Parts: sequence; C-alpha cells; structure tokens
Amino acid sequence: GAPLTRYEPDRPPPPDEALFPGMADIPAAWLRERRLYHGSTRKELVRVAIGWRTALQVEADGRTAAFIPHKLEEGSDGWTVTGRWKPEPGGGGNPAAGADGRASLTPDRLGAARIIVPIAELFP
Repeated sequence: GAPLTRYEPDRPPPPDEALFPGMADIPAAWLRERRLYHGSTRKELVRVAIGWRTALQVEADGRTAAFIPHKLEEGSDGWTVTGRWKPEPGGGGNPAAGADGRASLTPDRLGAARIIVPIAELFP
C-alpha cells in the first residue's frame, strides 16, 4: 500500500462571533430555553434568526417544532414572519403549514421560542 503521508491538522472552527455576529450582545436565555416573550422581543428574536440564517424552536398551535424564518413583514396591523417548518424525524406533522412546510406566523401564533444555534447545541 501507499505510505502514510503527513496530514495538516484540522483548523479550529471560527469563533461564534464570526458565525453569528452580535451573539455576545443578546441575552443567553434566547439560546438556552424557550420562553414566552413580549411581542417586540419576539420580533427581535425573529430578526436575529433571519440574520444568522438559523432556526427558531417555537411553540405554535399547541406543538413544538423548528421554524426557519425567511422574511419579516411589517404592516399597519402588526408583523408577520414567513418561513418553513423543519420536517420532523419520522414524518410527523408540523403545526399548521402548507404541504411544503411553508407558513406565516403572527405574534399571537408564535408562542414560547428560542434561537437554535448549532454551536450552542454542541457546547452548552
């Protein structure tokens, strides 16, 4: 067989702040546990998740699931977040959504929530 060659060591992952700008400025609870927040705080959670291109763990329609927000729309009667429910393992259904998982949530349908950050999940 071929002789072993020298391999480069793995590079360490980039710091959290490089992957998720502003992480040091948000409350740690936003990453650790689902909570029911005031409407303006829920909107900020959604903004941060959209900016970081990550999901929210959300209680909606009496269920808990991962929701990937894509767009926050503000109107005269409040705000709405559109996005997609992440498919559940085993094919279980998600809260009210279209066949492709798309959904629009208003603040009254967006219950307790937290931001899902993969690094925080690996190193609690």
